[in-house]
Amino acid sequence: MFFIEFPCIFIEPISTEEVDNGFACQDVTFNVAVVGVIETTDEDAQIIGDTDDKGMLDIENDIKKAVCSDRTVGNTAYYCVVLRTNYSEKELNIRKCQIDVQIKFKQNASTRA
Repeated sequence: MFFIEFPCIFIEPISTEEVDNGFACQDVTFNVAVVGVIETTDEDAQIIGDTDDKGMLDIENDIKKAVCSDRTVGNTAYYCVVLRTNYSEKELNIRKCQIDVQIKFKQNASTRA
C-alpha cells in the first residue's frame, strides 16, 4: 500500500455472512478492518506518541471511540462491536494497527437495491 499523509485511517472490507431468517429478510454480519497507520522514526513514539505526533495507541483509541460513539452506524445497524486489535505490521518507520469491527444489520429485497 502507498500512503501520502500520516497518520491515516482506512477501512477494508473483510467478509459478509448472510442468514435468511425465513421472513424475506436476511440477518447480515459484515466484518471490516479499520487500519490506522503512523510514521515516526522514534520507536517509543510509535507506540505512545509524543507532544507532536500521535502514537499507535492514540490512533487505536480514536478509532474505538468513533466506533463506540454510534453503534448503530447512522441507524443502519443494530449491532456494532470492536472484536480485536492486531499490531503485527511494522515496516521501518511506519507502524500499522488493524482493528477488526463486526457490524450486524437486517436487509430485505427493498434495502438490498
